Formats: sequence, structure tokens, C-alpha cells
Amino acid sequence: MRTQLASTISEVQTDDDASSNSTGSFSSIANGTRLARVLFLEMDHNSAMFSNIVAELVECLKGSLDNPYKLVRHEIGSTIALLLDKVALSGHEPALTCCRDLFDVICKQAVPGKPNIIETAMSLVSKLSKLGGHECYIIPLLPVIFYALDSSDLDLNKLAKGVAGLIAINMGQMGVEAIKVLKIIGLEASVWQWRLIATEMTDVIVTRQGALIGLPACIHARKAIEKMLYDPQSEVQKTAANSLLKLLTSLHAQSESLEAVVKKYEKLASLKLLKKDEVEEEKYLKRQKQRHVGVLGLSSVVRAFPYSIPFPSSVIILSLKNNERGPVGSDAKGAVEEFKRTHHDTWETDKLVFSQDELEYIDYSPPTAGY
Repeated sequence: MRTQLASTISEVQTDDDASSNSTGSFSSIANGTRLARVLFLEMDHNSAMFSNIVAELVECLKGSLDNPYKLVRHEIGSTIALLLDKVALSGHEPALTCCRDLFDVICKQAVPGKPNIIETAMSLVSKLSKLGGHECYIIPLLPVIFYALDSSDLDLNKLAKGVAGLIAINMGQMGVEAIKVLKIIGLEASVWQWRLIATEMTDVIVTRQGALIGLPACIHARKAIEKMLYDPQSEVQKTAANSLLKLLTSLHAQSESLEAVVKKYEKLASLKLLKKDEVEEEKYLKRQKQRHVGVLGLSSVVRAFPYSIPFPSSVIILSLKNNERGPVGSDAKGAVEEFKRTHHDTWETDKLVFSQDELEYIDYSPPTAGY
């Protein structure tokens, strides 16, 4: 098997060298890479030649990272992932050193302006994520997802979004480290698409792996997401509000943490509306942003408890914003309408938590049943 594997590696290297001069060689490279991968996976890691074969395979893969063919890049990425996985399990230090060297090369070369290598790296990360337990390799390569979002290649953009979701879903105990990286490269980025993807990934990691990453990390992530409510891009704001909603559902209605969140957003939403012609524009815009953030936060609070009313005052404040112009009014109206819908069947009981004056603010009119 060792001879066959060495021969296959040699053939792949030869085909790869010729690929720039032949449009028909990409299939032989892909098939050869696939065969080398299969043979390597069948090889006994206790073999005396294991480390030598790993070294040969690593050298072959290094030279193929920037292959011009999409299919080959996918095969190269998958092969590297399976190589890292098997070598990690083998415990062979010389083989591990070779693999770390290959990984370092990928990290250095998968940079903006290198779309082929970025795509290879994303195939690698995607496969590692599916294998599980390789966060130490995945997290350093998180930036490639965001580099791909800047590409003019729509297929690469789509791949980046898919890989981002896959990583977030499968992230394990190193989710804390992943969130820290996402905050630096994504949440604080100047490109709004980066901030959007980072917010979505942070949301998925926390909501799916909250028990694994621990309470302090969840609180840290929630604060990072709350900060995104101030984002100038509406898509990011909406995503952050939905993320906050999911995080708040994990809190008990009487918890001090939730009460602190509610008080903060009630205060912001209740700030006095300034007259544009009576104050400086900067002050006016800041106040409007604060009030909008308050409405978004309260919308998350109210929607987090669709069949109970732990904070009647939040519903009243939103109701008072219903008729305002702009995003404050439209988001408040959407939250109140949702509140009416979820409490329609139990309204005769639920309305008892409000005073008669407050009920007038809500202006509750049951929706007509549809059949």
C-alpha cells in the first residue's frame, strides 16, 4: 500500500505541474487526490513509514493550495482535513510537525487577493467542522470566511455564508475563543456584511452551546450582541434584536439580570423626542438612535415571552411609540401587533395586568379570525 500511495502522490504532483498547460488535467488531479486520500486513510499509523508518507503528502498538498480548478480545491481542502484528523489521532510527533507546518502555510497564504487559496481553506474548515473536535484549527481560519464575503465571486460568497453557519452550529467547548475572534474581526469591522455574519455566528454559538461555554461567556456574548443594536445598518440591527430575543428566553422572568436589561431599554425608549430644529443635528441623531435601540430592546423582551406578560410596562411604552414616524414607530408597531396576536386567545385574562388607561394605550382590537 505504501508503494501505491507514493506512486499516487507522485502522479498528482506531475498532473498538478501540468495543469496550467492542460484544461483536461483537472479531473485526473481531483481523482488522484481522492485516491491518495483513500489510501492514506487505510494506512496503519503504526507503520514505520507513516511519518515519511505524511511528509510526502504534505509537500504535495502545499503545492496545490492555489490550484485553478474549483473541484481540485475542494478535494485538496477535504484531504488536508482528513490528514489533520488522522495524524492528530495517531500521536506521531514528526507527522504532527509536518501537519502544523502545512497549516501555518495555509494561514499565511489564505489572505485577501488569494481567492483560490481562500476557497481551499474554506473547504478545509468545512470538513474539519463536520469531523468535530478540531476547533484549534478552525478558529485561526475564521478570517477566511470574511475575506470570501468581499469577493466578487458570488459562488464564493454563498460558500462563505454556508461554512459560517456550519462552523457556528458545530462549535464545541472552544466557542468562547471563537466569539472573541468574531468580535475582533467581525463585530467591530467596517464592512456591514462582516458584522452581520459575525452577529449571526455569535448568536448560533451561544444559543446552541451555552451550556458548554459557560455563563460568563454567554453574558459577554449577549453584551456584544446588544452593542450591535446601535449598528447603523438596519439588517445588522434586526439580526441583533432577534439574537437578543433568543438569549432572553433562557432567563427567568424574575431574574435580576433580565430586570436590569428591561430597565435599561425602557429608559432608552422613554427618552424625550427632541425637535430637530431646536438642537444640533448630532445631538438629535444620537437621541433618535438611543430611542430606536430602546424600542428594539423592548421588542426583544416582549417577544421573548409570547404567552405571558412579565413586564406590562414594556408593552405600554411600545404602544406609546406606535404612531411615531421612522424606524422607532414601525418597530414598535410590529412588536405590539405581535403581542396582540400571541395574546389573542387569552386576552380576557391577560388584560387584567393592565389598568383601564393602559388598555386604551394598547388600543387592543382582536384580529378577525380567518378560516
